[in-house]
Amino acid sequence: MSEPKVENVKMQFFAKCYQGLEDALHDELLSLGATDLVVVPRGIQFSGDLKLLYTVNYCSRLALRFLKKIVDFRAKNEQEIYDATYDLVRWHELFTDENTFAIDVVMHSSHFKHSKFLAYKTKDAIVDQFKLSGRKRPSVETENPDYQIHLHIYEDVCSLYLDASGESLHMRGYRKHLGLAPLSEVLAAGMLAVSDWTPEKPLIDPMCGSGTILLEAAMLSMKVPAQYFRKSFGFMNWLDFEPILWEEVRSHYSDMKLEAPVASIRGYDRDIITMRKCRENLIAARLYGDIQIEQKNFHDLVAPEEPTVLMFNPPYNERITLRDANLFYEKIGSTLKHKWQGHEAWIIAADTPATKSIGLKPSRKIPLMNGPIVCKFLKYEMYAGSKKIQDTE
Repeated sequence: MSEPKVENVKMQFFAKCYQGLEDALHDELLSLGATDLVVVPRGIQFSGDLKLLYTVNYCSRLALRFLKKIVDFRAKNEQEIYDATYDLVRWHELFTDENTFAIDVVMHSSHFKHSKFLAYKTKDAIVDQFKLSGRKRPSVETENPDYQIHLHIYEDVCSLYLDASGESLHMRGYRKHLGLAPLSEVLAAGMLAVSDWTPEKPLIDPMCGSGTILLEAAMLSMKVPAQYFRKSFGFMNWLDFEPILWEEVRSHYSDMKLEAPVASIRGYDRDIITMRKCRENLIAARLYGDIQIEQKNFHDLVAPEEPTVLMFNPPYNERITLRDANLFYEKIGSTLKHKWQGHEAWIIAADTPATKSIGLKPSRKIPLMNGPIVCKFLKYEMYAGSKKIQDTE
């Protein structure tokens, strides 16, 4: 019996994500064909073949990176890490002495204290195996290695992975300019995923900055793959890379693109320099004209007649300083209450007392992390007609 083709072999993978987006990522991976999914903090374990690995890297909007599992083992000291790394994996079959590699260690363990020393021991085991098998030692390269190897440790449970993505998948390749407090592309996509927004609903970002929410919404609405503009992935350096299979995946999902968003997507910001940067980002993403943007203060906007979703990332008084944070958020709440009845708003805000100055009772609170900042993603419904706006008690 002939051996199965590489692309059909079932493998185990791990998807890393932001805290709070695990369930949304689970549903996304399931829709792309992943099996055996297990939700863990800040990630999803799942199974699939090489085609699925290419697919999720190209299409996932919510994952930060994808890892292919090499081996699991148990260890309680550095020597056991070295021995398992040396004995359990035939490294020269994964890459050659002409390739570069690097080790990244993530650990939550009472058995180990120094991640850098573990990285050295793992590196030594790989290099020693090459040398003792009569091969040249491969070089370590911390910047853009051919093979990025991850060692994950939880207490005494250890896993070795190959990084299939390379650079973090939040780096879509379309954004040329950043705002003063830029929102990650993955977090923006995550906000859209966990909210009630669908492409059939008009969307406005009234404090759009460099336009990340607008861009992610338009790409979702137009079925543009998340990594449509990206040129390289980690798996392209692997010995088992299948360029024909990769081109099939890329072409299949790229051909699904629509010509325009399903509903209107608009952005506003009061700062003219910020709006220039936003415009250049839209041009780079080939979405200029599909998204309407205008320099305007949120408090001067006129709400459209059609029910619309507002989604925005106002300053947190951390990376952008506010003169009076309480007054700033109080004005947001007042504008929503008096000008946006019949619409809904989603606001991501730092979990600080100033946020309560909005003065409206959120109908949903979703914990999210914006980098190191603990945030809440808040939904406000401004009822029109017989329903009263729900004020904070």
